[in-house]
Amino acid sequence: MKHEFGGLWTRRKLDLLEKYLRFYTVALKNSPFTLHLVDAFAGTGQQSVRSTEEQSELLPHVSLPGSVSIALDVDPPFHIYHFNETDNERANAIRQTAERHPDKKIKVTEVDANDFVREFCSTLQKLDRAVVFLDPYSTELEWQTLECLATTQKADLWLLFPLSALLRLTPKDGAQIRPEWRDKLNRLLGTTEWEQALYKRKTAPVRRDLFENHDQDPEL
Repeated sequence: MKHEFGGLWTRRKLDLLEKYLRFYTVALKNSPFTLHLVDAFAGTGQQSVRSTEEQSELLPHVSLPGSVSIALDVDPPFHIYHFNETDNERANAIRQTAERHPDKKIKVTEVDANDFVREFCSTLQKLDRAVVFLDPYSTELEWQTLECLATTQKADLWLLFPLSALLRLTPKDGAQIRPEWRDKLNRLLGTTEWEQALYKRKTAPVRRDLFENHDQDPEL
């Protein structure tokens, strides 16, 4: 199925991911570790560049490998691949891609990404190591999920932070933040202190005029 998202910056991101995954598996190919590739927001496995302006620098209406396809083509391969996508059609597209790699152990799930990552963390054994790729669509990711990954000390994390989504939920006037937005940001950032830091109360500047007696002001 066609999955339109991102642009040329997405290609640069995926190119860097591909280089890193190849470096990772080469570096650990003779180790005793079981290597896991984890993609919690996997999409379809393919990317269609969205805008015609960006397509002009590539090919019109071209379908390019997404994170799933890139990961499956890495050589040496990972031992186990874990792909998660809540959209059923996209998940089925991943399964179709997986069928073209019958030699690989591939697991495809359709659950909440936070539950998916936490469940994966709970299964890690002493000799397991993982690369975890998190590229959320918006503000779905919760800070507690990152804490869970950090606790394992067995995962290399690639996190594409949803800055544009965060900016949409933080208007210039903090009074305009809806309660549901505030809840999302609390889960995303893992704290309620962001609001106080972002919307610091500004002290009105001291106003002076030309006729004020400055001799009594010790700072002048």
